[in-house]
Amino acid sequence: MWTTFGLACCAIEQMQVSMPRYDVERFGAAPRASPRQSDVMIVSGTLCNKMAPALRRVHDRMRIEQTLPRRNKKGPSMKITTFKDMYIAELQELVSAESQLAAALPSMAEVASHLSLKDAFSRHQRETVVQGERLKALLRMHGADPNLHTDQAMQALIGETAKMVSILPNDDLRDAALIASAQRLKHYEIAAYGSAAALAGQLDLRDDQRLLHDSLEEKRHADMLLTALAKGEINQDALAA
Repeated sequence: MWTTFGLACCAIEQMQVSMPRYDVERFGAAPRASPRQSDVMIVSGTLCNKMAPALRRVHDRMRIEQTLPRRNKKGPSMKITTFKDMYIAELQELVSAESQLAAALPSMAEVASHLSLKDAFSRHQRETVVQGERLKALLRMHGADPNLHTDQAMQALIGETAKMVSILPNDDLRDAALIASAQRLKHYEIAAYGSAAALAGQLDLRDDQRLLHDSLEEKRHADMLLTALAKGEINQDALAA
């Protein structure tokens, strides 16, 4: 699916390919007006400095929106009747959160302009994948399906990140906003891991608790790194923008 960013009269010619004479939809191509529904953007015309910020906003919104998971039809759900059921459900929510974050971080790294921030997001993405695998291993050990739940809170937070990126044309402002959004995501996960570790302790699942604490400390370290980047250069650059 593609969207057209028209800059000159050749955009009219581009529109004609959807008309009955050419009908590109019969080949599987589907023009869409919204970037969030598109896989490709076709720029019709010459891009000038005046229009470049607008095109960048649309392109960035399209890239990050594609990382958001689509809601599936309602599937099987787990009945929570015991304390351990509640613990397992917390782990399943965390698996979903980690999966969504791992999918979003490469796009966040791509739209970041500071190299230090790009590197931080790339490193966080690799850590997030490892943390997700830890959770899946714990759930398999307990005989539970790792993919049973979808964390809708993480969905909403990533959606807010995409919206913020799309409305900031300045690179330095965008990077400051990316850090703020990333720390919001991290703080959500820190709270979730802390709760899951506490539940594991109540159940006397010491191995589970140790692994959850390992991930929790990694999340805290990543949050402190983002704070250091913000204070060191990125917020100052945004302030001067």
